[in-house]
Amino acid sequence: MLVRVDRDGVVLRPFPDDPALPTLAAVLDRGWSVVHYPREGACVLRREGVFGKVYGHEATGRAVAAVLASLQSGDVRFPALRSYGPALRLLVMDAVPGVPAGDDVAIAAQAVAALHGQATDVPPLRTLTDDLRELDLLLKRVAWYRPATAAALRRRAATVEHAPEPPASVVTHGDFTPSQLLLDGYDVGVVDLDDACRADPARDLGRYVASVALRAAKDGDVAAQQDEALLEAYLDARPAARRDATLRDRIAVHRTVSLVRSATRSCLQLKDHRLAGALALLGTDPRTEMS
Repeated sequence: MLVRVDRDGVVLRPFPDDPALPTLAAVLDRGWSVVHYPREGACVLRREGVFGKVYGHEATGRAVAAVLASLQSGDVRFPALRSYGPALRLLVMDAVPGVPAGDDVAIAAQAVAALHGQATDVPPLRTLTDDLRELDLLLKRVAWYRPATAAALRRRAATVEHAPEPPASVVTHGDFTPSQLLLDGYDVGVVDLDDACRADPARDLGRYVASVALRAAKDGDVAAQQDEALLEAYLDARPAARRDATLRDRIAVHRTVSLVRSATRSCLQLKDHRLAGALALLGTDPRTEMS
């Protein structure tokens, strides 16, 4: 039990007492153990060889369950849905076997090409306009206490407002980074599809190269230019994309959007080191803009 003292006295509540995940305590009473309890979003659980996720909103869990049920695994494996219980907002899925795959572009290209080739229209549509609208809301929060930083990030976001339109939307991961990839022998696994959406395929590719660059900056390394390597590996894995004449340009656009988003969230989380790295990758001098 959790003891809380407020103006009305001492109150006993089930632990954990999380208003954002109101069914979590009830799920834990059923023998699940916590694997990952993030600051926001779903809580990841495990029990008897399967994984579970508890969501704050029933509709979110139902939407993720629909996506997982629609995906077809082959050489690239996706989490297989076992069940979704709306009362507890609990999604249960089989574990994807494997160990972290690292940032091998060939593995990343194989995985994302398989996802982009899925024949389903279940995920919701997400556009660049949606991403920029979300960035605008985040930047308004940053502007309250770091106006120079917010202004610099707005200038970078403004450079991609008139990006070329993709020829078609595909099923995308939504947060495609090396941490979402597993390797089991020769088989590749893709996990954490909570943000899956139908979008520009360049969105996943731009997010991936931005993530690799940010990690290199955090470690004090010079980030290797993986943009071209990833693109070529992706085109080999998905030859139909060779007809997409503006794909390279749109990857650069979504790399910028991802870096601006990372900078904004780092600022809100008071992670100045990560913020400085993102600003530098955006071509902005952190010494003058982190104020």
